[in-house]
Amino acid sequence: MGIYRIPFSFGIWEVEKTPFGVETLFTPLEEPPVYSLLVGKVIRREPTLEGFFVEVPPFGDFFLPFKHSKNLKVGDTALFQIARESFEGKPSLVSANIFIPFCGCSIVLNDKSKVYFLEEKRFFKEFKNWTSRWKVSLNVYNPPLCLKHLPLAEHFLSLLRKGKLKLPLLWKGVYTLLLKSCGGKVIVPSKDLCNGLKTLKELFPLDIQCEEKGLKRFLREVEISKLATAVFEKKVPFNGGFLLISTAGGITTIDINGYWNKSELNRNAVNAVVNYLKLNQIGGTVIIDPAGLKKDNNLKQELKKHLAPLGCKILGYTNGGLLELICPRRSPSIKERLGSYNSVCGTILKRDQLMVYEILEKLPDIYTEEIILKINPLRREIEEELRKFTLTNLKIRFDWNIPLNNFSLEF
Repeated sequence: MGIYRIPFSFGIWEVEKTPFGVETLFTPLEEPPVYSLLVGKVIRREPTLEGFFVEVPPFGDFFLPFKHSKNLKVGDTALFQIARESFEGKPSLVSANIFIPFCGCSIVLNDKSKVYFLEEKRFFKEFKNWTSRWKVSLNVYNPPLCLKHLPLAEHFLSLLRKGKLKLPLLWKGVYTLLLKSCGGKVIVPSKDLCNGLKTLKELFPLDIQCEEKGLKRFLREVEISKLATAVFEKKVPFNGGFLLISTAGGITTIDINGYWNKSELNRNAVNAVVNYLKLNQIGGTVIIDPAGLKKDNNLKQELKKHLAPLGCKILGYTNGGLLELICPRRSPSIKERLGSYNSVCGTILKRDQLMVYEILEKLPDIYTEEIILKINPLRREIEEELRKFTLTNLKIRFDWNIPLNNFSLEF
């Protein structure tokens, strides 16, 4: 178990492996990532877009929806948070409501002093006293865990309230994973990726360790081929069946299939659906087609229980028996980050660096015999990337029969 930081030329892919599945986040290098705290000035009101434009030096202009503006007006200067990174040509969204993901709960700086329980209602009095003292709201999905670690958040809130927080605070994806897991070990292939954790420790006194491992060992331990396959796979197996996944625009459809009793099949599909949405950072509208024609309320309740902590809302069944839900889209999905759409092939292809990492994972540490790597001729850039690692006895051959997102190694 641990949090792995995988470097790419365009950002850092963070992966947390837990007993409950895998969570991932991506920190871009070119723009302020989600949850970053920035000071900006409202410069223009756009009624047709239902929002304002906010100038945030040195990053440029961002969009502030009316519903997240807290009654700000043109000319006001305020503290903003990145609520969604830019994608598909749209600017990043900012919010005047500050949201902090935390251990077993999330903290919302909205002056309402309310407690919202997403699952069991416990320790209400203790939570209410804490929110009243700090004038924040809490969305609680693990009451014991949240209550135990709330004192760790008080230093951060104190700095924020007194205006002593060093801004801008650019929020790395690993911050979110470490706060949600209340600390832990970060494993990296190069020591420079440990930089920046000092800032998080100063804000939240968490027990955080950073360990460096060799690249090949690191890639095997994180099982990057398995992760990449799960991200780019359109057919996801689970106990007794499989999910068929398709995405068009901002809509993701998940079709539950299998050969077991329909209610049991739907029940077994819950974890697969939840893990897929978390692993891929899916946001927007999600349509689930359950097995069988009868509306399965047990499926609806189980999904609500597991997806509420992600901010997803279960909208209910359509007249055709499809289960509709909506999840917040704070950034492009991991698949969009680690791949690029190829109009000729009509599909998303893995980026060259991801393919190189998969190849390195499969290579033995020491080999004296010649190894043949076969890739599709359209992926010639991978040959150039591999040269950076001076791999002796590795010969590259091009074969049109190899799928674009795959490779073959012959020992």
